[in-house]
Amino acid sequence: MQMMLLLTAFLALTSAGAHPGHGSALLVGTLVSFNTDAVTIEVRDLASLTTKRIRVLVSADTKYRQGKERVQISESHVGSRIEILADYEEGPRGDTTYSATEIKLPKPKVKR
Repeated sequence: MQMMLLLTAFLALTSAGAHPGHGSALLVGTLVSFNTDAVTIEVRDLASLTTKRIRVLVSADTKYRQGKERVQISESHVGSRIEILADYEEGPRGDTTYSATEIKLPKPKVKR
């Protein structure tokens, strides 16, 4: 009984200071907009069969690539399918903040 009380007290102390969820994610969607601080993509939620917009923070350390080549993001990419490798933090109220480490942009289509 004493061991059970001790274990319960330990769990209560450790969970009180527990860090919210965090990790890495691959986000795939359509580029809706971008600025110097963030990009916004529209993704399809397969669970509810709806689309939602996700804002992903960018920084000077964010890498933009087309294949293996480093490039700059531009207006011509809006409407394109992109892939974002991002770190995320889940806040205590259920909100999630994404920070991009790498954004893969499509190669321009060749007109014939």
